[in-house]
Amino acid sequence: MTTNRAKPSGPRRSEETALNGFLTTQRLAEEIGVHRATLAKWRMERRGPPFTRLGRRILYNIDSFQSWLARTEVSPVPEHGSPERIHPQRQRPYRAGGK
Repeated sequence: MTTNRAKPSGPRRSEETALNGFLTTQRLAEEIGVHRATLAKWRMERRGPPFTRLGRRILYNIDSFQSWLARTEVSPVPEHGSPERIHPQRQRPYRAGGK
């Protein structure tokens, strides 16, 4: 005997849903080219993009992510500026060649 089961009718990508404007960890990782574990590490260190917990799910608001990304922008060293650069972890100048 066969039963007619209706396929679950989940929302289509083009339809409005309550979660429009949010990305899952997997989707954001794919979009920005990092591993899901990197996003998890950033969450634990409180240094990555803002996120929302929905039960066990982690969601990223697209607008909040874009604002965070804009805040992480680094200006290039001026062409006619000092030859010193800032070491990313020491936050103090160092000269090429280690001295």
